Amino acid sequence: MEDNFNYDDIDFDKHKRGKSKSSPKRWSIFIIEGIIVLVAVVAGGRFLFSDPANQSDLQATVAAQPTQALSLTAQDLFDRALIEKSERLTTSAIQSLTYALELDPEFAAAYFERAELYYSDSQYYRAEQDYESALRYAYDDTVYATFRLGMARFHRDDYWNAIGNFDEVIERDPDYIDGYYWRGRANIEFGNYQAGIDDLTRALDMGYDEPEYAYFFIATAYDDLGDYDAAIENYTTSLTYSS
Repeated sequence: MEDNFNYDDIDFDKHKRGKSKSSPKRWSIFIIEGIIVLVAVVAGGRFLFSDPANQSDLQATVAAQPTQALSLTAQDLFDRALIEKSERLTTSAIQSLTYALELDPEFAAAYFERAELYYSDSQYYRAEQDYESALRYAYDDTVYATFRLGMARFHRDDYWNAIGNFDEVIERDPDYIDGYYWRGRANIEFGNYQAGIDDLTRALDMGYDEPEYAYFFIATAYDDLGDYDAAIENYTTSLTYSS
């Protein structure tokens, strides 16, 4: 805000201060200065506490203070995040992992754990990015990280790339039942009905632990293929396991 008066007009001569102290002009200056300060305080308060974006920035700054004050290492922050995750403090855990990654941008386990938190919060695009980073920096359980990457892509309707991830999982571990189940689901969504039926049947033969879902999606594939007898048979079997 611009001042409404000119400071050059004020007489700051120390020998005249006493004489002008009680003058109307001097008092008007004090009043105007007071109004300016009050307006500035009110405006600043509204800026800081009324605007959600500024509130968020302020909260982030405050949240960062303990980390800076304690000089925590990336491993310390990672360990703290795991505790926060176990206590279902998802936002805090993500923040701790983000701080850890700022300190160590190649911390594969931190990327993976943050991806898991994003996934559980249905933030699949962010999860996909972090799973990719975990794999890039040599996360120790490559098969599982690749499977989870495929899951994130499946939930983003990126079935083609999800199938590629599940292919890699099965190639690395031919006994990975969930790999067959979810590749079957992705194939059906992509329109590869027979490939999907084959994968889901393979998962059932290997002892998939939720057969009602496998039979249900086999039934949907036959339904889309126009083989209604096979669809009814598999819907019925699905209901048998569900009851």
